[in-house]
Amino acid sequence: MSRTFLNISKEECADASLKVLQNSDNKFLIADKLAQDNEYGLAITTLIVGCEESIKALVLHLDSVGFNLRDTKGMRGVFENHELKHFISFVIFIYNIISTEFTSFLKNSFHSVEEYKKFEKFSQKLQNEDIAAQRLLISKMIRIYKKFKAEMEWFSNFEIFRQQGNYVDYHNEIKSPQYATAQDYYSLKARTDKVKDTTREIIETINSNNEENIRQLDELQKVFIMNKIPSKISSFISNTKKSKMSALNYSLNQIQSFMGEFPEVTDYKKLLNDKTIS
Repeated sequence: MSRTFLNISKEECADASLKVLQNSDNKFLIADKLAQDNEYGLAITTLIVGCEESIKALVLHLDSVGFNLRDTKGMRGVFENHELKHFISFVIFIYNIISTEFTSFLKNSFHSVEEYKKFEKFSQKLQNEDIAAQRLLISKMIRIYKKFKAEMEWFSNFEIFRQQGNYVDYHNEIKSPQYATAQDYYSLKARTDKVKDTTREIIETINSNNEENIRQLDELQKVFIMNKIPSKISSFISNTKKSKMSALNYSLNQIQSFMGEFPEVTDYKKLLNDKTIS
C-alpha cells in the first residue's frame, strides 16, 4: 500500500506539516513578487494555493498531536480537492474576525464601571426575555450574519479566482488573467493573510512548551472527543454532499434556516432587507 498524507504516522505528520507550511510561506512570497510585477492574475492563483497549503499544514499538525482528523470520514478531501480547503479557510477567517471582535468587545465592556453596568443591565434584560433587548440582539445578529454572508459568497468564488488566474476562458466575454487588477489581488490578500496568520498562531501555540498551553490543548482534545466533533464533521460533509451544494452554500442555507427560528421576536426577513443594517 502506497504511503500518503492520509496514512503516515503522527510523528511523520509533524515533519510533513512544517514542510507544507514552508511551501505555503513560499507561495505567499511569490504571490507578492508577482503582484509587484503587475501579474495579478497569477498572483491571485498563487495566493489561493498558499492558503490551501496553510489548511493542509494545520490538519497535519493537529493530527501530529492526536486529533486524528484524517480518520474522520470525508476529511480526506483536504488532501484531494480544493472545495473543502476553501471552506476551512473561510472557517479560519471567521474565527479570526470573531476572536478579534470578542477581544474588542471585552475591552470596551469592562474598561470602566459604567460600561460594565450597561452590559450587566442588558444581560439582565435578555434573561428576563425583554422584547426590546431581544430585538436589539437579533439586529446585531443580522448585522453579523450579513457580514458573514458577504464573506461566505466571497470565499465561495475561490475556485473561480484560482482558475481565472491561470487560464483564458470565455463566458459571454473573454476572461483573461491579464484582466485581474491590483484591487482584485489586495482584496483577496486581506482575507488570505488572516487565514495565514491564524493557522500559524494555532501551530505556534501547539508547539509551545508553555504549561498553560499544554493544559488547554489537553482539555481541547477531551472536549473534541466528548462532544463527538469528528462525528459532527462527518455528518456535515455527508449532508453537504447530499444537498448537492458546496460546503459554503450549504452552511449559508443552514444559517438562514436558523435565523428563521425567531419569528416571535422580530420579522427577521425585513431585517435582512433593511439597508440600515450592514
